[in-house]
Amino acid sequence: ISSGRLLGIIQSCACSDLQQDGPAMTLRTQKPVGFIGVWAEFALMNHSCAPNTAIAVVQDRMLVHAGRDLEQGEELTRSYLPTASMTAPAPQR
Repeated sequence: ISSGRLLGIIQSCACSDLQQDGPAMTLRTQKPVGFIGVWAEFALMNHSCAPNTAIAVVQDRMLVHAGRDLEQGEELTRSYLPTASMTAPAPQR
C-alpha cells in the first residue's frame, strides 16, 4: 500500500476530541483529557448538527450510545464538530 493511500485511510477514519468538563477540570486543577484513534466503522456514520448518538472512549474501544429511542432502520448520526464547539450558537459552528 502506498503512503498516500495509507494517509487517505487514516484521514478518513481518524477521530479525536477532548473528553472533559471544562469547569470541573479547572476546579480540580486537572489537565484536559482527550483521545485520538482510528475506528473504521465510526467513520461510516454521517454528520448531524443534532446527532442521535454520543460517544465515549474507554482504553482502545469507542462506545457509541443512542441518545434517544431509535426507530428500526434509522440512520445513526454523529457530529463531526469537536465537543466544545457544540455549545456555540448554530451560526457560529
